[in-house]
Amino acid sequence: MKIARLLLFLLSVITLTACSSSDDEPTRNYRKNYYTVTLSLGGEYVTVTEEPMSKAQTNAKKYVGINIYCKPAGNPNSDYSHYAYGVFDNTDKMSISLPGEYIYKFECTSAKEADDTFPNSVLSQPFTVNNYYSALNLNQFVVSSSQYLCDIKSGRTLVALDSENMELRTYPRMDRFYGELDNYDPSEIQSVTIPLKRTVFGIKITVEGVPDGSLTWKQKGAQSTNQSLIFSHGSASGNSQQEYSHIYTFKSVYDCWNNANHSENFIIQFTWTRSNNFQQTFEKEITVKRNVMSVLNVSLKGTDIAAGIGIDEETSDMVTEEIPVEFDGQGN
Repeated sequence: MKIARLLLFLLSVITLTACSSSDDEPTRNYRKNYYTVTLSLGGEYVTVTEEPMSKAQTNAKKYVGINIYCKPAGNPNSDYSHYAYGVFDNTDKMSISLPGEYIYKFECTSAKEADDTFPNSVLSQPFTVNNYYSALNLNQFVVSSSQYLCDIKSGRTLVALDSENMELRTYPRMDRFYGELDNYDPSEIQSVTIPLKRTVFGIKITVEGVPDGSLTWKQKGAQSTNQSLIFSHGSASGNSQQEYSHIYTFKSVYDCWNNANHSENFIIQFTWTRSNNFQQTFEKEITVKRNVMSVLNVSLKGTDIAAGIGIDEETSDMVTEEIPVEFDGQGN
């Protein structure tokens, strides 16, 4: 009888333990599951057109850099920690397995060659990993709590000058996007679309014609060449109308993304060298804005050494603003 009661007691304990485990286990396993998450790019990245900001480039290289951060799902007020990073030239490879006990934040930038190109030998800013080159692990995420892409909020980019030389430019002539996504829970949906904004501005020089001699232009006041706006075509001559345009990445793509009214000021200096080698200089300060092409219309008139310059802003989604500028070459 005692043995029967003991067996009955043990059976009851096992049954109660099994019931208790079946109630708690789904919750624990639910948060510990891993979810394969596919990432894609959205926002202006897929809606903005190549014109009028820039002309399409044939075989242009394009890279996407992503930082992933995590924090415990049960503690939403805690700080994010680094989880993984990746640099991609094939967006179809942007997927990663994420544990369900965390929620995540994504930082993302995309850079595409325009007038400036990436060096063939190395991939550096803005895709550096802890200030080191990052071309070793393309098209895969690297899980790390200490390493990350440290420059993706900056516009500075290492560009190729020729086959052997490189330069770190503050305003690279590349098409750039940036965006962030916060509070992502992989247990709810296994796809992520990171909305990106275009973080560039454009400058177009339109010369109605040069009556005699030649006209040149450059940015005034830059501390060094690599911190200035580089014009591929910095001169014009002849009577025909000529147009030269470039796009530039803002110095801080994060500030541009974070502030809808972000802008920067530049002074463009023009020098008209007449056929007798007499030179006249005039300038215009312009305010450049996100995703806006600022068009400087330059008119050089007659033989009285008089010049004029106008400026307007051209974009697919903003109104045109015209600002006339008069220049009296005779000093009157």
